[in-house]
Amino acid sequence: MRNLTLIPVFMFLIACSSSAAAPTNDDAANDATDDGFGDGSGDGTLDTIDPNIVLCKTGWKIGDPCTNGNLCQVDAKCDQLGQCTGSPILCNDGNPCTVDQCLDPHTGCDFSKINTGDTCNDGNACTEHDTCSSAGTCNGDKPVLCDDANECTTNTCDTKKGCVFPFNSGAKCNDDNLCTSPDLCLNGLCQAGQATVCNDSNPCTTDLCDTKTGLCVFTPYLGQQPCSDGNACTQNDACEKGDCKAGPPVKCPTSDACTKGSCNSASGDCEYVYVGASTSSCTDGDACTEGDHCIPGAASGSGKCIGTVKSCADGNECTTDSCDPNSGCVNPPDDGATCSDGSKCTDQDKCKQGKCLGIALQCNDGNECTEDTCGQQTGACQFNPLPGKQCLDATVCTKDDICNSNGSCVGSKVSCDDGNPCTSDTCDPVSGCKFQNVNGIPCTGGACTQSDTCQQGVCKVGVNLCDDNNDCTIDKCDSKTATCSNTALVVTLGQAIVCDDSNPCTKLDQCQTGGTCMGSYACDDGKPCTADSCNPSNGTCAHLPITGTPTCP
Repeated sequence: MRNLTLIPVFMFLIACSSSAAAPTNDDAANDATDDGFGDGSGDGTLDTIDPNIVLCKTGWKIGDPCTNGNLCQVDAKCDQLGQCTGSPILCNDGNPCTVDQCLDPHTGCDFSKINTGDTCNDGNACTEHDTCSSAGTCNGDKPVLCDDANECTTNTCDTKKGCVFPFNSGAKCNDDNLCTSPDLCLNGLCQAGQATVCNDSNPCTTDLCDTKTGLCVFTPYLGQQPCSDGNACTQNDACEKGDCKAGPPVKCPTSDACTKGSCNSASGDCEYVYVGASTSSCTDGDACTEGDHCIPGAASGSGKCIGTVKSCADGNECTTDSCDPNSGCVNPPDDGATCSDGSKCTDQDKCKQGKCLGIALQCNDGNECTEDTCGQQTGACQFNPLPGKQCLDATVCTKDDICNSNGSCVGSKVSCDDGNPCTSDTCDPVSGCKFQNVNGIPCTGGACTQSDTCQQGVCKVGVNLCDDNNDCTIDKCDSKTATCSNTALVVTLGQAIVCDDSNPCTKLDQCQTGGTCMGSYACDDGKPCTADSCNPSNGTCAHLPITGTPTCP
């Protein structure tokens, strides 16, 4: 990273050699036209450099490269004001123990400040506790301890990788078992050597080698370990406290009572002799025979038990009759076989699960008011009425449906009267009552109205019988007697109740005491010399002049 600091220094040297101010002479001649660094006075004084305000050369454009003499900036370019500015330089000497900074634009990057005592990395994986010294170097004060506690590896340290433990295959080792020898290393692991053989030739002891001492130990079995006592006519011999104890004697069973068996102690084989002459009964082991008895066998000294074949017929046409020598008669179901169940009300009789079953004749007249049966003697269908049984007659226009003595389902008619004179009431067998609006027919909206008619299913009120067309009365009607009353409005002093006297020649009509409506003359213009008149049909006013009188010359 230090090479980055050389670039701006080199650029600055070039700038100083070509366009920056000379250290002893004033370059006033070039100040305004060339480098932009001078003070432009031509007074013979040394031109100074202000890194914050450096002007670009004549003819500059935005983005042109320029030199501002500031070693804390790189990539200087002309901005929109004509000033030469750059980006802050990145100072990095690659040393973690120095502070990388740029404080003086004339000197550039500064790495003189030391981070003494800070943790760092000296690049050596074989040291630890690395810290920065006062001299600015990173040092580790303690070597890394490399020990994997494995006798089959070599403990080493690599400055790049750190601890490394290569295998030392073939070296002697100890697998902590004195019953193996010799133990050798292989691929970083201690491999056991040849095992010590411990055998006292006693089947009733466990033969083991003590891994701590390397000595053989012979311990009697605690459980019933199988063994052999040397007698072929005993079986299931078992160890007891280190000795082999004889088990139960070998039995020599016979298949029947016609022979007797015994065991040969030398070979363990069973030997048999015929004893049928001295016994009256036996069993031949065949469940399909009966009346078993002994007869001499083909071999000398042997006997044989025989019987006669047993009948397994169960009298059921839906089973297959057979005999199993072990279990005897077997009568499994013969499903699917043709049979007869003895009923005239079934057909297609077949065997199923050992029974003869037929398909019942379908006696169904589709009438819930009859009991459908089949005559067992004749096989004919019978349909008997069920009077009094609740039923459904397939129309919603009846209710309380019940079966009669003829086997029919009948019900009483449902009432579809909604009490509305402005609807047509009908009944649909499927959906039930329907109420359709009727328009234009006369109806009765009340005792106090007349000319009432049906509109959209509602009785619309016609003319009010008690309306006297007087705004100054309260009109009432007795709905029971149809008697009218027209009571005059009460007018109090100062109260004005607006009304209409139906006279176009009046104005400001108001109710008067007694229930009359009266207004003031609408065509009075207040002039004494005019004759005021009003057209009673439309209320148009006329004002004819009056002349030839003393007051109206």
